[in-house]
Amino acid sequence: YYAKWIKNGKTVRTTALDLTDISESNLYRSTKSGDVYTNAAEGWTWYAAKTTVGSNTYAANTLVLSGLNINTAATATALKVPGGTTIVLTEGTINSARSGYTSSDSEAVYTYGVYGAGALNIKGGGTLSALAGTAASTKSNNSNGGFSHGIYSAGALNITEGIISAKGGFRGSTAAENK
Repeated sequence: YYAKWIKNGKTVRTTALDLTDISESNLYRSTKSGDVYTNAAEGWTWYAAKTTVGSNTYAANTLVLSGLNINTAATATALKVPGGTTIVLTEGTINSARSGYTSSDSEAVYTYGVYGAGALNIKGGGTLSALAGTAASTKSNNSNGGFSHGIYSAGALNITEGIISAKGGFRGSTAAENK
């Protein structure tokens, strides 16, 4: 199911955007030209290989955001990118990746606004708000395995420009146990 509405002139994506498996058979409602996938209605372009557009050269695994708004309720990760990705926030744009997923007390769920499968770089003159869903835990050491991260990188995380807001959600027994 893919509901959509318009916010700030862009279509709000209500399903996860997983660029680790984008391909000709799985376009995520984008158009493909060479190694470039674009969804202008949602505000994103994925450069799978080094590409020059006008005076700009984009390295492989570059995601350019120009007003992206992901708001999922049924998935634990809103935006997933492969290792080595650079996210470029277009000057003056407001972008958001929100997982509204809430795990139950018995689930070992990790929730993410933005998930980098390896090193992740973020730069540009725009804004990115990343909000993860709520990971439940009934134990003080979170032994059920659930965690929540606004932005997570399995490798180095480098933020060199932009206005970034990232928030995870955690629900535990008491405030003293939420460490």
